[in-house]
Amino acid sequence: MTAGIHWPQARALMAALVFVPAAGQAASWQDWQFNGFGTLGGVYHHEDGLEYRRDVTQPHGAQSGKLDLSVDSSLGGQLSGPLTDKLSATLQLVSKLNDSNNWSPRPTWAFLKYQFEGDSSVRVGRLLLDLQMRSDSNGIGYANTPIRPALEMYGNIRPEVYDGVDVTLVRPLGQGLGRVKLMAGDLYGDLTLAPGTVLDMRHKPFVSAYVEYQQGAWTGRFSARHLAMGDATGAAELRDVLRQAGAADAAAVLDSANQTINFYGLGVAYDEGNLQGSAQYSVWGYNTRLGGPYTHSLLLESSYRLGDLQPYAAASWAWSKRDYVATGLAADNPLNQVALAVQQGFFSNQFSFTLGSRYELTPQLAVKAQVDYLDVKDPIVLLETTPSSSRRRFNVYSLSLDFVF
Repeated sequence: MTAGIHWPQARALMAALVFVPAAGQAASWQDWQFNGFGTLGGVYHHEDGLEYRRDVTQPHGAQSGKLDLSVDSSLGGQLSGPLTDKLSATLQLVSKLNDSNNWSPRPTWAFLKYQFEGDSSVRVGRLLLDLQMRSDSNGIGYANTPIRPALEMYGNIRPEVYDGVDVTLVRPLGQGLGRVKLMAGDLYGDLTLAPGTVLDMRHKPFVSAYVEYQQGAWTGRFSARHLAMGDATGAAELRDVLRQAGAADAAAVLDSANQTINFYGLGVAYDEGNLQGSAQYSVWGYNTRLGGPYTHSLLLESSYRLGDLQPYAAASWAWSKRDYVATGLAADNPLNQVALAVQQGFFSNQFSFTLGSRYELTPQLAVKAQVDYLDVKDPIVLLETTPSSSRRRFNVYSLSLDFVF
């Protein structure tokens, strides 16, 4: 897959640049800024038959008994500045382990932004989904407290890069501040669901929105997202075999190319003085002819600043019903096991408990240490190289050095 911006959007960006004088007073190029950021992270665990990842865009993860430096490490740079008093441009390139199994720098931001009065704005170009309540910088380790977002809440909500538009409206409301954000466009990226099984999500349309209200230390948010799915490696061939064998219902369940996903989330966050925390719940499911399993996620997290030290803790769950659709074939037909294994990939039943601490060495450098305990029945994000019929319980140990410049 290529890493460039779609040509229609590139032409739109160039056209906007031609007409920037109409958007307000011209700005000085001396006001432009370059900033860099990065993370050097190491991950270790000792669970055989499993690879640990931070999200489903990574084609592989940390193997048992081996220190892995690819899961959390990244390096990025950002150039931004005004074009007029209302219009600005941003370009951000990030190098990290990507869905093509390489570290080629890719644009994660490449947009024009028009600023209205107050904090309301519209942006057009390459953008990132605004997923986390307590941070809008998903890929910048220094801007986040834990080493990585909770797998059970955020690891499966991918890809997060898209080409499109977002509109943010901010208005005073009562004693607080109301915010509405709308996002729409085409997603960009592939998802590795299992070893050798890739879901093509390139150019899949989506629409997303959230409504947020902030008053004092408290923030509440409701979010919704609707997106189209692609097809997985080998899925079309398996469906044909199942239909020919008379298992039409099972084939329909595996028809991911004709599925859409609905996502709904509700959360509340607190940030006052040295104490921060949040509670978040989400549910998402597939819209298939026969329906699909709904996955529920819950995240509870908190941290407390003690000078330059910030210990944190989190607990997160993902659960779904293990409802199988029978093929209707004879009990000894080997296709039963194949269809069963594929359907099981749609289930998520996993728990994580996290303890960690962040220490700010300088205003541009922070070190973090984190331990995660996982209890896994049906893995979410994790890659099972050797499937297990029993529950997995194991620890993951992580260190990271986050920096900005």
